[in-house]
Amino acid sequence: MDKERWLLALREALHGLPEADVLRSLEYYTELIEDGVEDGQSEFEAVSALPAPEEAARQILLEQPLGRVMQVKAARRKRSAWEIVLLVLGSPVWLPLLLSLAVLILTAYLLVWVAVLVLWAFDLSAGIVAVAGPVGLVFGVINGTLSGGLFVFGLGLIGAGFAILLFCAGLRAARESARLGAALLRALKGTLLGKGAAA
Repeated sequence: MDKERWLLALREALHGLPEADVLRSLEYYTELIEDGVEDGQSEFEAVSALPAPEEAARQILLEQPLGRVMQVKAARRKRSAWEIVLLVLGSPVWLPLLLSLAVLILTAYLLVWVAVLVLWAFDLSAGIVAVAGPVGLVFGVINGTLSGGLFVFGLGLIGAGFAILLFCAGLRAARESARLGAALLRALKGTLLGKGAAA
């Protein structure tokens, strides 16, 4: 396939996307092809090194916001009159089920973030204990109870250790939660786009 046919196929596969985004994608792939030609490949070889236009379009759409993916999907799908009637008549059944599923998924995801916040709260508590250790030692020395001050200082050291450990765990948990959210969003977009083709 030559460059013009490949780019035309990509444009068709991106039908429904705003024209500015289509042009940006076409410019990107045009540059890739031209870079391949500059590196000594023939135009056919440079185009062959690219994914199929439908797969390239699917990857482009997966990077778009969810609302835009839904608009593209709606623009591509022409429903017949009987499908519209069935959707309207069936909405008392499928709409609450769909909303319930969405709420369940959102609740589960929010619970993951609540667990991360609880971890950060424990970290803050351990940090307060770590700060209280040296203060307790000073008060112990001032009040003449060195053993009590050393005990509080020891608790502060333990708190500092837990604070460091929980800080590292909190960072990791926050990163993984963000990755989970991105993966869920990407899976939802992939489901909307369907398997294989971009349409």
